[in-house]
Amino acid sequence: MPQKTIGPVSFLQDLPKDEFHKHVNHYRGYIRGSHKKFGRDLFRGTTDEVKKEGYMTKKQVLDVDKWMQKRGARKNRKETEEGIEQIEGNESTIKEISRCAFKTYQNNSTATHAERAWKAMQILMNLKGVRESMACLLLSVAFPETVPYCSEVLFRWTQGAQNDDDVSPEEEEEKYYISMFTRVDEIRHRYGEAVTAIDVEKAAFVMQCNSDMEESRKPEITQTLLGAQCVKGEGGYGTVYEVDPSHFKDIRTNADAIAVKKIMLRENSTDEEALQRRRILTEILVSSRLAGLSDEHFVRFLGWNEDVEEKCYYIAMDWVRYGDLERNLRCPGEPEWKWSETAMKSVVEQILQGLGFMHKERIAHRDLKPQIQNILVYSLTSPQGEVRIKIADFGVSKRVHTTTIFKTIAGTQGYKAPEVVKAWDDEGHDSDHRYDYNVDIWSLGDGFRTPGKCVYVGKH
Repeated sequence: MPQKTIGPVSFLQDLPKDEFHKHVNHYRGYIRGSHKKFGRDLFRGTTDEVKKEGYMTKKQVLDVDKWMQKRGARKNRKETEEGIEQIEGNESTIKEISRCAFKTYQNNSTATHAERAWKAMQILMNLKGVRESMACLLLSVAFPETVPYCSEVLFRWTQGAQNDDDVSPEEEEEKYYISMFTRVDEIRHRYGEAVTAIDVEKAAFVMQCNSDMEESRKPEITQTLLGAQCVKGEGGYGTVYEVDPSHFKDIRTNADAIAVKKIMLRENSTDEEALQRRRILTEILVSSRLAGLSDEHFVRFLGWNEDVEEKCYYIAMDWVRYGDLERNLRCPGEPEWKWSETAMKSVVEQILQGLGFMHKERIAHRDLKPQIQNILVYSLTSPQGEVRIKIADFGVSKRVHTTTIFKTIAGTQGYKAPEVVKAWDDEGHDSDHRYDYNVDIWSLGDGFRTPGKCVYVGKH
């Protein structure tokens, strides 16, 4: 039978068994530590408690709602607040309804597994503030071995929807969810009894990430190519090479040179390696996305490659001749260049325009500062005093939805906003203190006040 495909890779259910399990094992390297911990607590600790008691508590339901927000559930802020307010209702009602739903799901009737799951969802929707997606997730938390939380990514990689417009469970909810439950059952049986519904979700998530990245992969970026190139910088992050564009066949640029970053995966613990890999993947995905929207504000991303044997990644982008902004503030790349108030205003305006693009795309930088590789100067024109900059380095940026709030302690000391520092002071990396896009604006203002000197440092 011919293999069905979406883009460069096949449907999830068409993968060889070893390929499926490889995707599941790689999942941890594709997600943030805070999501990993939250998901682990949700699908282990909460699941064990629910199975023991046979019902859910109000706190557990609210924890599930928080998880939905972190994953970017598409609810506007008003709906989110109203939903939480409604959920914070009668504790005994939540226990009673959830107990009834879970018993219905476990009832060995003549109904199929998919039909029982849908009936249990309908019961859970009697809880105020709980709609289809929330009901499905509540059921999945209680029974993660057999019930997926039916993400849009899962639908896309099992049934062929190629964009968000194709995914519309609101129109035919029952048909949508029963179809998904049935498909996941088939996939689980195909790949073995030990495979859970959540494993299927994980594999679909990894397939989506790989698909997003594969379009910009350039196999011609290799160590053999870089061996004879000029090394322009070395540090803890790796090595930067300056490469003549003529060495590439598939990469086109108007720049005088191409910068290739070789980033080695440090041989640390598995968790640290997964974190580093995730940051590299984030930089690749976000750089590619933003450069495609506006190469006027972002360093143009040209491609990437991975050397599995050497355990390193290569990222190619336009060479920015003058380097980072802080160095140019101290010693301009052009001898006759003089900084003026007009030039500084222009730089700030350009950065704000770039952040406008990012925030419109629901991306927060979270580590904006004038040194290292974050803000680069690519043009200094004398005597007109014109300066052009571009934003780069998206390793700790985050793609979010309108209701997503941040909790991760990201950023560089001296440029973190007070709410980020407060999160660390109060509770460390497990903080429940939240912040949003405005942290980028604080970092920008702090960087142009006195680079490197902190306004707000907190206790640590």
